[in-house]
Amino acid sequence: MQTSTTQSQNITGRLRQFAALFDPRRVMFEQMEPLLQGGTSTLVANGLIAVLIAAVVNSPEQRDIAFHWAAACLVVVLASGLVLKVVTRSFNTPHHVITASWMLTIASTLRGLIWGLGFVLLMPRADSYEQVMLGWVIAGLMCGGAFSSWSHPAAAMSFAGMVGVGGFIGMSGVPEVGETWMPYAIPVLFLFLLRAVHVSISVFRKSVLAEKELASKNSVIGLLLKDFEENASDWLWEADARGVLKRGADRFARVLEEPVDKLVHKSLPMLTEIHGLEDAGNGLFRAKFAAREAFTDHVLSFVADGLERYIKITAKPSFAPDGVLAGWHGVASDVTDERLADMKVRKLALFDTLTDLPNRSFFHDRLDDLQTGGRDVSCWVMYLDLDGFKAVNDTCGHAAGDQLLRAVASRLSSCLPAKGMLARLGGDEFAVICMGDRQRAESLAQKFVDALELPFLIGSHDIDIGVSIGIAELGRDLLGRDEWMRRADVALYAAKHQGRGHARFYDAEMDRAQLRKRHIEQALRKALAQDGLELHYQPIVDLKSGKVHAYEALLRLTTPDLGPISPADFIPVAEETGLIADIGAWVINKACSDAVRWPSDVCVAVNVSPLQLKSHRILAVVTEALATSGLLPHRLELELTETALIENVEHTTRILADLKALGVQLALDDFGTGYSSLAHLHQFNFDKIKIDRSFVQTFGDRRESTAVVNAVAHLARDLGITMTAEGVETKEHMAAMQELGIDHVQGYLLGRPEPQKVETHIQTPKSA
Repeated sequence: MQTSTTQSQNITGRLRQFAALFDPRRVMFEQMEPLLQGGTSTLVANGLIAVLIAAVVNSPEQRDIAFHWAAACLVVVLASGLVLKVVTRSFNTPHHVITASWMLTIASTLRGLIWGLGFVLLMPRADSYEQVMLGWVIAGLMCGGAFSSWSHPAAAMSFAGMVGVGGFIGMSGVPEVGETWMPYAIPVLFLFLLRAVHVSISVFRKSVLAEKELASKNSVIGLLLKDFEENASDWLWEADARGVLKRGADRFARVLEEPVDKLVHKSLPMLTEIHGLEDAGNGLFRAKFAAREAFTDHVLSFVADGLERYIKITAKPSFAPDGVLAGWHGVASDVTDERLADMKVRKLALFDTLTDLPNRSFFHDRLDDLQTGGRDVSCWVMYLDLDGFKAVNDTCGHAAGDQLLRAVASRLSSCLPAKGMLARLGGDEFAVICMGDRQRAESLAQKFVDALELPFLIGSHDIDIGVSIGIAELGRDLLGRDEWMRRADVALYAAKHQGRGHARFYDAEMDRAQLRKRHIEQALRKALAQDGLELHYQPIVDLKSGKVHAYEALLRLTTPDLGPISPADFIPVAEETGLIADIGAWVINKACSDAVRWPSDVCVAVNVSPLQLKSHRILAVVTEALATSGLLPHRLELELTETALIENVEHTTRILADLKALGVQLALDDFGTGYSSLAHLHQFNFDKIKIDRSFVQTFGDRRESTAVVNAVAHLARDLGITMTAEGVETKEHMAAMQELGIDHVQGYLLGRPEPQKVETHIQTPKSA
């Protein structure tokens, strides 16, 4: 471990050194090296040119100026040489490169300034020959200064710029020259030199960076290759005829974490017996060794210091000329990390990480094996789905949900027989394979149901859930696992339809029911797309006046294939498939557009699905329907069941408050069938209560129904809420409701649901 850490530190240190190569200061330092190396010759050339100019001046006045100017040039050149020497000796590291750069730039600027001053002084007083000579000197100095110092653009262009400015001023002072194009050639030349220096330095920098990158890569590759050679997992080994190691014992000892002296007298087969696991791989190795057979990439498993270790070994026997076994040789490598990683990947691929149960893939593979293999007993697949799990996630959080799933897996596993298999398919879905007859499968399913009926203590929460189970037999036909799982899923759906905590076996009738559901779904989609839905209206009559107070809109669906389909059949399908939102919007729009043509004192009542109320569309749908149709809001009654109120109470309260703000009336439908009706009357501001038909039709015959209706009637009067009695089908029902003072009645006695046919007054039948 310590060696590995030291190697890692060495590699890290080397990589940092390589990264330092790309420090911008280092690049700039290398960029300045050509200037430092050629700086002395440039300064000498500057001095010689200055002396030469002073020597060729003809007039005495010019010669005196030229002499003093040349002397000043030599002084500046000497000073620049001193700066160059200081920079070369004292600022010769990348750390000081910024200081060196500034010093060289200042020195170049001063030299250029002196040269420029000389041209300002000498050019106006020179004869035509001298002017031509000075012009060429200006161009030469600008070019020479730029190209001799190109690796330091600031120094190069500051020198060329000062020379150019002086030359421009000097030429402009000569009338014959200033009026020509010659002074303006200087800035053009300067721009050309600026571009040339820029291109040169860009090429140089790219070249430097490319060389450093190549050097860095070569160094890293070399370092890694060296490290690999020193610490490679492969090694050569040799053994005598008995298998006792003569070479490579130290590497085996390192893997097995044993001193070398404990291995030198032990054969490889003996090592697999002493340190190895009792598995088929080690046994096969010993058999091949005894049979003197060569083998390749055979994996041996050992236990070293309580941990599993794996060695991949290739072996080949060597024989003497007389055929006697002389020894063994081969290659071995420590594949522990690879083997453990493969085992981990295999576990991740075949097992659920949350519960450690087999996952869907493993379960499907097992079903495939059962299909291809012979079986002496019946085999059953069970599809398990937890009842009420979603509410746990919503109320207690996903962490509690994960804990619950682990606890569920533990309980289910405790019920599982020895030859059974339990898997988690995902979410709150589990699957089981059970061997045995139908009675045994039924008994196991009941054990699962009973086990999960007991509460779970998760953190501080006491959680009650259940399980629904679908069971299908794995027939001996060639249907395949997909069909088996589909049948179990169909049975599960039937079990859930029965309620919590049921198990159902698959039968063909379930498929017929599923097929009918699919046909109904297709019919709904077609009717919704092609305006094939229809509304019928049933009157709601005011008992006192005999006038129709409202018509309840009831959805109807008829198809050529299935004929009239009951709402009890197609409404659940619409809710399961998500079509209910679009269908509900159609109903509200259609009802409003029909009702606007009725007398102004007749309302329309529309049932609202719980799923509609959950969505955020309901408010927009009602608002748009009222606006489009022109129906006054108070003429629209929305009827809601208690199921729509018990989930997400905060959201429901807000939606109902917004609907009330529009002026729409709200009615609580099927009142009395829920266990929290009174609480809902206080919590939500309803305008009307509709007594469920089951209480009306058994009123007077059952004491419970009579008590409920009497209590609700008194409660409504006390709260000032209008009451409607549903299911009035006989004169006796009518008489009882009149006696109780019920406001409105609805039922077959007063009118059946029919296509739009509005009557404003219905003769109330006389009581018997």
